Amino acid sequence: KQWYQRQSTGEFRAINTDDQTVLNYFDELEVHPDHVDIATDVSSNMSQVVEKILKTVGKPRNYGPTEEERMELERISMEKTIKKEAVEKMELSRKEEEEKKETKRRKDEWSARVQEVKEQEEEVLQAQSY
Repeated sequence: KQWYQRQSTGEFRAINTDDQTVLNYFDELEVHPDHVDIATDVSSNMSQVVEKILKTVGKPRNYGPTEEERMELERISMEKTIKKEAVEKMELSRKEEEEKKETKRRKDEWSARVQEVKEQEEEVLQAQSY
């Protein structure tokens, strides 16, 4: 049993001789580090460093919103739509109420004029009958 354990330990040490570091990982992928000395840039917004990084890496890319961000945007959009529909519905009912009032006012006015015309006709008929 001890002999097997020694053999396993020896194999383990033989397999794991390399350091498992970030630099080794990227070296295996043939991605070589580019050292940027930030101490030499004295500007307040590090413009030279940013310029060098942008030249090396390229412009930033926007891959669109995440699933959570999309869900949040959709929720906000739905809330706006619901509010807009509610406002439109209230506005429509208000306009309908105003139209009903205006129609009733005109109808009453017309009825009053018709009544006045009838009274005038009646007066004319009574005057002609004398």
